[in-house]
Amino acid sequence: MYFGVDYYPEHWPEERWETDIKMMKELGINVVRIAEFGWSVIEPKEGQYNFSLYDKVIDLLHQYDIDVILGTPTATPPAWLIEKHPNILQINKQGQRNNFGGRRHYCFNNLNYQRYTHKIVTQMVEHYNDNEAVIGWQIDNEFGHEASDKCYCDDCQKEFQNWLKEKYSTLENLNQTWGTVFWSQSYNSWDQIPTPKETWTAHNPSLLLDFYRFSSDSIVDYQKMQVDIIREKVAEQWITHNLIFTGHTLNLDNLARDLDFVSFDNYPVWGGLAKPVNPETTAFNHDLMYGLKNQPFWIMEELIGAQGWDQIGYLPRPNQAKMWTYQALGHGAEAIIFFRWRACRFGTEQFCHGILDHDGKPKRKYKEIKEIKEELDLAGDDFTNSTRKAKVALYHSYDNMWAWQIQPQSSAFDYREEVEKIYRPFFNKNINVNVISQLSNLEQYEILVLPILFLVNSDWIKEIESFVTNGGKLVLTYRNGVKDENNIVTDKTLPGFFSELAGIEINEYESLQVNQQNSVVFENKEYDTRVWSDLITLTGAKSLAEYNQNFYAGTPAITENKYGQGEVYYIGCSPDDKLLSYLYERILIKTSLNAIETEKGVEIIKKTGEKNNYLIALNHNSQSYKINLSKTYKTIDGKQAKTELQLQPFDGIILKQDI
Repeated sequence: MYFGVDYYPEHWPEERWETDIKMMKELGINVVRIAEFGWSVIEPKEGQYNFSLYDKVIDLLHQYDIDVILGTPTATPPAWLIEKHPNILQINKQGQRNNFGGRRHYCFNNLNYQRYTHKIVTQMVEHYNDNEAVIGWQIDNEFGHEASDKCYCDDCQKEFQNWLKEKYSTLENLNQTWGTVFWSQSYNSWDQIPTPKETWTAHNPSLLLDFYRFSSDSIVDYQKMQVDIIREKVAEQWITHNLIFTGHTLNLDNLARDLDFVSFDNYPVWGGLAKPVNPETTAFNHDLMYGLKNQPFWIMEELIGAQGWDQIGYLPRPNQAKMWTYQALGHGAEAIIFFRWRACRFGTEQFCHGILDHDGKPKRKYKEIKEIKEELDLAGDDFTNSTRKAKVALYHSYDNMWAWQIQPQSSAFDYREEVEKIYRPFFNKNINVNVISQLSNLEQYEILVLPILFLVNSDWIKEIESFVTNGGKLVLTYRNGVKDENNIVTDKTLPGFFSELAGIEINEYESLQVNQQNSVVFENKEYDTRVWSDLITLTGAKSLAEYNQNFYAGTPAITENKYGQGEVYYIGCSPDDKLLSYLYERILIKTSLNAIETEKGVEIIKKTGEKNNYLIALNHNSQSYKINLSKTYKTIDGKQAKTELQLQPFDGIILKQDI
C-alpha cells in the first residue's frame, strides 16, 4: 500500500532535503505530496517559470524509490497576481472584498483567475507529464474550506443569472417555481436577480437553495477545468482532490465525478479543541468518502501531531495516530499520507506539528509511524484490499443539508448532530453502514435510513416503496417529506409522500428551542427528547412511544407500520441515545444483522480479504478494555491465537482468521 507524508521542501534549506528523504525511507515512506502551495516558487513573477526546486526534490525522491503526488498550486494565488487583478479576491455576503494574506481567497468564476489557473496548470503538466516519479495529481487543496465556498461578486451574480437561465429557461417558470409573488419579488429581467447578500430580513428560500447549488457547481466546474488540462496531456498519472466535510456549500458527489478516486483530510482534532471529536464523527466521514464513488479512497492528510494556527489543540496520545489510521483503513481507505513531515518554523501553520517537530529530530511520533508501517507490512496487500460489507444504508443529500442550513427551524437544531445521532446506534453496535447519495439499487440493504429528509423528490418514492414492499426496514425521522426539490412546502398532509408508507398523518408540530425538552414513554420507561415534536395521528401504524408532557401528552411520537413484507418506522422527535438504541434493537431483531456489543468508544470492524477475514479492534478511550471474541483470531504475524483481547488506551489492533 501507499504510505506517505506531505512534504514542503521549499520551507527548508536544500542541504537538508536528502537527510529528510533518508529518514523517510527508513520509516518505509513510499510516496510524498508536494507543491500544492508552491505557485510563487514555480512562478515568482508573471510568466517566469522556474521548476528547479521541485525538479531537484523529485529527482532525490526518485533515487530513494519514493513516488510523488503533485498538487496544483491554485489554492494560493501569488501576491503579484492579486496586485495586478485585485478583483480575483472574493466578496462576502456583507459586500466586503477579501484581502490577500490567507488561502483560497479567489473567486471561482473570475475570468482572470481562470486564465491564470489554465496557464500555471498547463505549465506544470507539460513539465511533469512524463516524469516517471510522478504518479498522480491533487487538484488545488480542500475546496470550499474556511468560508471560501461562496462568493457574491459581480462575476458571480452574472454567472448565477446565466445558471438560472439554463435551469429555468424563462422568467415565468422561475417566478412560478420560486413563488416570487410573495413580498413582490417577481422578476421581469434576469439582471434583476441578486446574489443573496445580507438583507434586513431573509431571502427567498428557493433563491438561496439555487444559489447554494450554483456555488457548488462553480467549484465543480473550476476543478473540471484543471482535470481536463491534465487529462489532455497525461496518460498514466491519476487525478484526485483532498476533500473535507464541514457542511460547506459543495456537493462532494458532483466533485467526485471527475476524479479517479477521492481523497480525504482526516483531522479528528484541530486547534483550540480540548479533545478529539466523537469517534462516530470520524467514522461517518470515512463512510461518506467511500460512498462518493463506492470504492476505496485515500487519506491525503492524516493527523499525527498537535495542530493549530493561533491556538494549539489537543496533543494526540501515544498510539492514537495508529488507531485513527486503522479506523480509516477499516472504513475503506487504501492509502495513508501523514500531515506533515516536519513542523514549519514560519507562516500561519507553524504550530501544525508533524512527524518531526521544529528541531527535525526523530522522537516518539517518528517511532510510532515506523511501528504502524511494520504492522501494515505484516498485514500485506490482502488486508489493504479487503472489503467491508454493509446491510444498512443511510441516505445523505447535500440539497437537504443546505435547505436545513437556510431554515434550521429551531435554535436547538444542528444538521450534523442530528444525522450523527441517527448514525450513532449502528456505530455503537458495530454494524457497518454505507452512506449513500443515490436512492437506487436498494435491494442489497436490509435497513434504509432517511434522516431529517426535508426535501423530497417524488421520483424516489417508487424505489423506496419497492424496498419496503420486498421486506426492507425503512427508518424515517421528524420533518421528512416537508418540501419538494425546489424548497417549496408540500400541499400534502405531512409527512407528505411518506404518509401512506408510514401509516400516519402529522397535523401539528412543535419546534423546541435551546433549553427546552419534552419526554416520551417507550416500553414503560421515560426518555428525554429535544429539538422537535411531531404530533402524530395513526392511520394504520401502531404507536411505539408517546409524549409525556404538554397538552399533547399521550400523542404518538414514534410509530411502526407494516407495509408489504417490510416495516416503516417514524421517529417524530429527537430522542436521546438510549431510546434510539432500544428502538434499533427492535428493528435489528427482524434482520440478519448481528450487533457486536462493546464498551462505549470501543469499535470493531470486520473485513474480508481473498485469503483472510480481518477484525480491527479500536479503543477510542483513555482506559483499557477487555473484549471477548466470538471466534478465534490470530495476531497479524500469524503466531498467536486469541479468543479475547486486551485493548490498551487508544489501541488499534488488526487480527486475522483463515478463510
